[in-house]
Amino acid sequence: LAITSYSGTVYDEAGNSLAVAKADNTGNVITADTAGPTITASNITYGSDLSIQLEDATGTTKWQVTASTVTTTPTNGWTTITSTTSTTVTKSNLLAGDYKVWAQDSLGNTSSKAVTVNKKTPTFSITPTTMSLTFGGSTNTITITYDGDGTLSAVSNDRGVATASLSNKTVTVRPVAAGSATITVTATAGTNYLAGVNKTCTVSVGTATMTVTSANYPDSGTAYYDGNEHTITGPTVTEPASGYTIWYSTKQALTASDIATESAR
Repeated sequence: LAITSYSGTVYDEAGNSLAVAKADNTGNVITADTAGPTITASNITYGSDLSIQLEDATGTTKWQVTASTVTTTPTNGWTTITSTTSTTVTKSNLLAGDYKVWAQDSLGNTSSKAVTVNKKTPTFSITPTTMSLTFGGSTNTITITYDGDGTLSAVSNDRGVATASLSNKTVTVRPVAAGSATITVTATAGTNYLAGVNKTCTVSVGTATMTVTSANYPDSGTAYYDGNEHTITGPTVTEPASGYTIWYSTKQALTASDIATESAR
C-alpha cells in the first residue's frame, strides 16, 4: 500500500473477511479495527428523552439501552438501524435510574456508555398559607397542588389548638382551642421525583362567644354555644343580665367562679 493511510476490509486467500484495516507507509503494517462505535449521550432528568449520537467509520448497525447492571454484551433486545457513519437516536419513557447505552458496528465491535436519568423536582404548593378559625366554629381546608409520585402528609405542631387530616390532596383543619398552630405539609421522594420542600400554613384560632339570655342560661347546669355544650359545676349561679356575652376558648367545664369572672368583664 503506497498511500499514507488506508482503511477498508481485508480478505484472506479464501475470501474470508478479516476486519477493517489500517496501514501506513512505514512497512505497510495492517492492524484490525476492534473498537466499537463512539457513543455521545448526556445525563437527563425524568420526563426528558435521551438523545444518543453514534459514530463509527464502518457504520453503526444496532443499539439499545439497558440497566446499568448489565456488564456483558446483550444477546437480544437490539434496535437495528441503517448502517451509517454518524447517526442520532432517541430513547423515551425512561424511569429515573442508572442505565447503559450499547452500540455495535457492522463488524460486530461493541461499545457502551453509562448515563443517568435524574429524579425530577415536583410542582408542590398549598393554598392558603394562612388561616383564621374560631373556637367551636367550622373547619376549613388547605388545597395541595402536587404532580410528584411521593407520599403526602400533613401534621399540626399543636393539636391542642388545631388538628389536620389529609384526604387525597385536601387537608381539613379543625379548631380545638384558641391560639396559634402551624400545619406542615410534606411530600417524600418517589420513584421518579425528588422530595418537595415542606409547605406551611399558619392557623390562628380565635375565642368563641355566647350571648347569655334568660332563654339559654343554664338552669340545669348546661350552657350552649354554637351547638356545643358546656357543663357548669359548683354552687348555684345567679343569672347575669340578659344579653351579656361570655368568651370561650376551650371546651373545659365552666364553674361558678368562671361565670362570676365573666360577669365582671
